[in-house]
Amino acid sequence: MILALSGRIFAGYNKSIRIFDIHRPGRDFALYSTTQGNKEGQPGIISGVAFSSTHTGMLATGSYNQTNAIYREDSMELLYILYGQEGGITHVQFSQDGNYLYTGGRKDPYILFWDVRKAVEVVYKKVFIL
Repeated sequence: MILALSGRIFAGYNKSIRIFDIHRPGRDFALYSTTQGNKEGQPGIISGVAFSSTHTGMLATGSYNQTNAIYREDSMELLYILYGQEGGITHVQFSQDGNYLYTGGRKDPYILFWDVRKAVEVVYKKVFIL
């Protein structure tokens, strides 16, 4: 769950994102499915949400099904699906300049560094050891 600058709270659920408006108290929310059709899109529980501080309107999500996705905040249009994580994703975060997305997950020893300027590709894979 994360609070956007627009005054909306984005919360991940199973195969969906719920968006709550903090200016309208109550239980009302907008529901956006993260899957289209049978298997297209991002299935699973959406466990991480992050906004880019420089690319206004770009939203990243992580799912327990080992995928990340990039959406447009205003329309929730799916831009990219990112594959490569070995475990369910629990953390997503943009770099300060907004050019990279960092992702990590449970039961996965890697933190992936994605370059969102180049049609989103993994540019670095860091082993994380406790």
